[in-house]
Amino acid sequence: LLPVSILICSFLIAPVMASDDQEPYIEPMAKEVVGLVREILMASDGYVVRAETTIDHVTEGGHKIKYGGVHQLAFRKPDRVKMISKGDLADFYVWYNGERVARLDIETMRYASVEAPATAEETFMMLADKYGLTFPLNGLIHEDPIGHLAERVRHAVYMGVQKVRGKDCHHVGLVLEDELDLQIWVEMGLVPVMRKAVLTIRSEPTQPQFIMYYTDWQFNPFLPDAIFDFVKPKGAILELLEEYEEEMGKEKAE
Repeated sequence: LLPVSILICSFLIAPVMASDDQEPYIEPMAKEVVGLVREILMASDGYVVRAETTIDHVTEGGHKIKYGGVHQLAFRKPDRVKMISKGDLADFYVWYNGERVARLDIETMRYASVEAPATAEETFMMLADKYGLTFPLNGLIHEDPIGHLAERVRHAVYMGVQKVRGKDCHHVGLVLEDELDLQIWVEMGLVPVMRKAVLTIRSEPTQPQFIMYYTDWQFNPFLPDAIFDFVKPKGAILELLEEYEEEMGKEKAE
């Protein structure tokens, strides 16, 4: 299940990984590539992106099952988000308009809506902290997504140039706090966007992975207010967020 590039990256990083009490080791080229991505994301007032994801789910019996999904994010800084997610585990929409955040499950037509903080970053942190609710593209819903990540880097190396779906990309390997490995592939050229990311959870015995392919990037697009407002569909059923998430968790476990 592990691609050769991931095995090589793990081998190269492990022998020289900094411990928690050591200064982070950051190769200059790795820092430059990550800096290019940070610059383009920070310079944009908003963006739209599509991501194809694969996530490993480990059963009680130790089986590693892969689930796939396709997700679209529209983010207008600092307080507008719309997300469409369709995959093996669930199909849902999310809206955030600076005042309320809502989620609608497409199959069951059940929805939850709560008052939200004034920014998207605070709102999605609240959903994670209070309700344990996270989304595939949460990492991009920040004023400074890369800066938010950089604080946790312990080791970063430049792995050279590789192709991602036909595009030449810089490949960077990162070791983060809490025994997390992150690899990113950044397109070469005038617009250095992320094309692929692989997150490996080394603290788990099976080392599950979360793989993302990014396409259809748009920066500073026109995003009218109306697309971020939740309008209740006919027949949709309102539930408390706590009950909604508890029941959805039971359905996924089954």
